[in-house]
Amino acid sequence: MIAKSVLSVAFATSITAMPLDSLFARATTCDSSQIGCQVTNSCCVADNGLLVLALQWLPGYCAANSCSSAVVDIIPAGTWTMHGLWPDTCAGAEPSSSGCDSSRQYTSISALISGTTVYEQMLKYWISYKGTSTSAFDTFWVHEWGVHGTCYSPADISCVGASPADVTRFFSDALAMHAKYDLYTALYNGGVIPNGNTYTKTQFDDAILAAFPGMTIGYACTSGYVNQIQLSLVSVGGGVIGLPSTQDPETNSCGTSMIYAEASTGIATPATTSAAGTSTAATTTTSTTAITPTTTTTSTTTITSTKTTNSTKTTTGKKSSTTTTTTTTTTTADVSSCAHSSLFTSQSRDNFKFSGRN
Repeated sequence: MIAKSVLSVAFATSITAMPLDSLFARATTCDSSQIGCQVTNSCCVADNGLLVLALQWLPGYCAANSCSSAVVDIIPAGTWTMHGLWPDTCAGAEPSSSGCDSSRQYTSISALISGTTVYEQMLKYWISYKGTSTSAFDTFWVHEWGVHGTCYSPADISCVGASPADVTRFFSDALAMHAKYDLYTALYNGGVIPNGNTYTKTQFDDAILAAFPGMTIGYACTSGYVNQIQLSLVSVGGGVIGLPSTQDPETNSCGTSMIYAEASTGIATPATTSAAGTSTAATTTTSTTAITPTTTTTSTTTITSTKTTNSTKTTTGKKSSTTTTTTTTTTTADVSSCAHSSLFTSQSRDNFKFSGRN
């Protein structure tokens, strides 16, 4: 693990997903120049400034395990569902396996936010393989809040006021990231379609990176079926919440290939792609601000130009890119404290029995 790493943050102006403004409207209290692990305003960006967005493919889990028909029937078509948004320290470690605030270990999330827009979205996009009842979902949500939500400083009581504003903030931010990083569409546009076929890890990587340049990706599989993808993010202010971060390659429990199981509802065609599943990346405008390590906390902003036109694997397993000149602003800053640990651990600590943490 390197002590200093390069965090690459990308702003995509036409990612098609759930409309965030109507679902998660909030006043802007800080701007998007505020980056995790570089500022001390913990209400603006997470003081545990590296975030892991864990998204699950329940058809893959159910293909390798026993799921009730009722669970299979409620899996939403054309989307990966939420597992969690996990804040990591700026040293790349999980803050605590039991959460960060013992006074806010709530026994029911449903009781706090039932009837809200956030709650209705959770019922659809944050479901459990264990059952279809609200209590089955609630157990899952209680765990995610207790272990991870209490470690997400923008949701602290001191920042948002009394409960349930804290719970609402954490889950709405997590759902906003689910909407922004639409894995199903990214994979489909890259020709990786959930039809029960086997795809290489490189095919998955290339499809995701075409949609979200600079992303670090981790995979979890059971019996060869991919059931979870984890995306490495850095906390950002101004309502942006999280943007891609590049780190050393993460642990992969899927090997070099994986089966992408078909859902019981069949193969959904995203609205932003052709029926053939060809890439529509040309419709997405992306500008990238690269934050590179220096020996000082801030440095001069320079105007440089880079546009990634091709991405390949090196012999070390890292990605290298061919660039052409466009217009981009590059700012350098000291991010030596932002080294990231592996997304996965050797032992499963997971409510979903996925490889890795929960």
